[in-house]
Amino acid sequence: MRGIILTAGEGTRMRPLTLTRPKTMLPVGGKPLLQYNLEALRDAGVKDITLVVGYYQEVVEEYFQDGEKFGVKIEYVTQEERLGTAHAIATAGSSMNEEVIILNGDILVQSQVIKSLIEKYQRTNCDTILTLTEVDDPSSFGVVELQNDKITDIIEKPDPGKAPTNLINAGIYLFTPKIFEAIKKTSKSPRGEYEITDSIKIQIHGGEEVLGLTFQDRWIDIGR
Repeated sequence: MRGIILTAGEGTRMRPLTLTRPKTMLPVGGKPLLQYNLEALRDAGVKDITLVVGYYQEVVEEYFQDGEKFGVKIEYVTQEERLGTAHAIATAGSSMNEEVIILNGDILVQSQVIKSLIEKYQRTNCDTILTLTEVDDPSSFGVVELQNDKITDIIEKPDPGKAPTNLINAGIYLFTPKIFEAIKKTSKSPRGEYEITDSIKIQIHGGEEVLGLTFQDRWIDIGR
């Protein structure tokens, strides 16, 4: 099993802090945000990690190098164009034949969440798992509908007060290689990007088993 962390974005909403580095390299408690996610994967037993880099990638590569001093093995993949999360995942792993855990690089999550994700996959042998968390106002997120643990729909950024639930996509995923076939079928969204939630919807509508894992542990979205 491999971990993939998406860290290619510019972080325009966090300027001027991100004028000379990616937002994932902003310091939090004395070390870069990205380091917490890398360590969470490591502590969950995932030590082969791909970092999808782009904006100021040299800052990331100089700090983490090959990952040895952090107890992991890192490879770097450059996303030349910022064309969305599905495009970034395909850039990193379209030739992979193993399960992958994907983390958005601008979140803070504990390793126990990743451990629970792996354990759920081992129990169910499903096709995809999304981590879910509950928020007071889900209108800025992808809202998930569940039926008996299965995800039946994802509604992106519903109008305030119109979300069917308060459960949102927390930006941590476990995929089997089937996701890459779904990504190939994914069209650009209205904002001109290939969205991984659209790829997951293709899986759902195609009859693949997409499950949710709801957690109560600490989760912070730094990018918002």
